[in-house]
Amino acid sequence: SSVQIPMVIVDPMLRVRRITPQAEKLLSVAPLDVSRRISDFRPAIEVPNLEALLRSSIDNLSAIEQEVKDRDGRWWLLRIRPYRTSERRIDGAVITLLDVDALKRSSMQNEERRLFSVAVIQAMRDSLLVLDSGFRVKGTNDSYLRFFGSKKEDIEGHDFHEINGGIWDIPALRALMAEILPKNTLLKDFRIEKEFPGIGRKILLVHARQVRFETATEPMILVTFEDVTERTLAEARIRDLNVGLERQVSERTSKLEGAKGELEAFTYSVAHDLRAPLRAMYGLGQALIEDYAGKPLDASGRGYLEHIVQASRKMDVLIEDLLAFSRLGREEIRLEPVAPEAVVDQTLGVLASEIKDRKAQVKVEKPLPVLIAHASTLRQVLINLLSNAIKFVAPGVVPQVTIRAETKGDRVRIWVEDNGIGIAEHHRERVFQVFERLNRIEDYPGTGIGLAIVKRAVDRMRGTMGFESQVDRGSRFWVEFLKDQK
Repeated sequence: SSVQIPMVIVDPMLRVRRITPQAEKLLSVAPLDVSRRISDFRPAIEVPNLEALLRSSIDNLSAIEQEVKDRDGRWWLLRIRPYRTSERRIDGAVITLLDVDALKRSSMQNEERRLFSVAVIQAMRDSLLVLDSGFRVKGTNDSYLRFFGSKKEDIEGHDFHEINGGIWDIPALRALMAEILPKNTLLKDFRIEKEFPGIGRKILLVHARQVRFETATEPMILVTFEDVTERTLAEARIRDLNVGLERQVSERTSKLEGAKGELEAFTYSVAHDLRAPLRAMYGLGQALIEDYAGKPLDASGRGYLEHIVQASRKMDVLIEDLLAFSRLGREEIRLEPVAPEAVVDQTLGVLASEIKDRKAQVKVEKPLPVLIAHASTLRQVLINLLSNAIKFVAPGVVPQVTIRAETKGDRVRIWVEDNGIGIAEHHRERVFQVFERLNRIEDYPGTGIGLAIVKRAVDRMRGTMGFESQVDRGSRFWVEFLKDQK
């Protein structure tokens, strides 16, 4: 009765021999029930196999422990051990019950927290590791194992810097990780870009911080690995697209500004150049009316009429060149492989009479590689370049022109070289503008549109052009296009 814990002693026949007051309620046994079998009672604790446990302890001379609950849901530790007499003879068994409810519930709560933590870790999409203070892996998740193609036994329990072939043994990362526990620092967005065994080149962001688990006696390090490969590539593609769009906007703005300036110059030039022949025709016509009213035409009158015809022809040429310039901005141009040799032959045919009249010497250095252009537009370019090369020579000089080609990588450059009067350096930007003349029309007739047509035509064919020139030493014009790769 002096024992303050629930205790029952039974004999070999499992009859109650002694019982403490604390055990009476739990086992539903009263002092008067001594000598009755333990199986005759309905104890308040849930031990349906109590008789079997007692028999096993007595027969096997073994101690048995088992956690059990009473009807109120309280936890007890049931202990059964053989009862030895003073003569060391086994004479039944001793049942004791220890109140472990607080300890059990605390343990259950800890286990629930542990299971919750494990569930959270496993549910995370990013790869994850939990390290102890010695950088040994205490836990991982399925995302990490899948991503790196690892086995759990090869990761947990091993040094962080040695797992997966030492891929995390990076001096800078090691130094930052070493400060997390002592200084409670936060590691964020540590970028690693490298070839990972079995998965290829990846871009990862490593994050790490100190964490405390209630079930652990010391703080640990939670490390997560964020795969940003696709995101980084997508951002790079977006940046490239933005750069491309900005470049297109800039180019189109520049073209619009250029077109605006070109339109203003064009308007002025049209008003100036087209009115000159009209003024001549008007003045000569007035002179005919006033001087020959009612009189027959003499040689002077016929001269007036010839000047009127010449002025009208000049206007016709101007209008024709303007139409050609305008068409180049509106017509659809389909780029395809073009044989320059055939185009050059056609050009020479068109200019045959002009070449003959000026006694020009034109040399074509073949072969001329096939390029990507538009045949009729390229012919228009060569006609204007060759016509200028024949026309703009000093008096008494026989025009000498060479047409040749050179290949530069995937591009073909066609040169038209002459021995003409050349172009001064300060006129380089003017020569491609509409109605720009660098010389007097009396010395070198023309409309001033030829090189403007050349530039627009080359732009439409996605080519480039330029020239080299020195005054009195000739000019070397070139146009360049993509080379046909077939």
